[in-house]
Amino acid sequence: MNFWEVIFGGGRWLFLWHGLEVTLVLTVLSLILGSAIGVLVALMRTSNLRPFGRMKTSRLANFNPLASLGKIYVDIIRGTPLLVQLLIMYYVVFGSY
Repeated sequence: MNFWEVIFGGGRWLFLWHGLEVTLVLTVLSLILGSAIGVLVALMRTSNLRPFGRMKTSRLANFNPLASLGKIYVDIIRGTPLLVQLLIMYYVVFGSY
């Protein structure tokens, strides 16, 4: 028995093909979702929304809630290790199934 018979013989190549299909679909979906979230957070961080800007004497005059939310999101995502994020997703988000 040679290498090609072990890997591709007996219809085992179909498992490899289906694995490639799933990998490509997940890659494209992750790329689209990640790009959308990235653009949204970037727009939040660069926004110039100041709802209390008319209050000249208040400390709230320079407060930008969208930029603050974007900064908090980025700090949380950058501040936690990837393995911790994956464990949170597995046990908290998908743990109820």
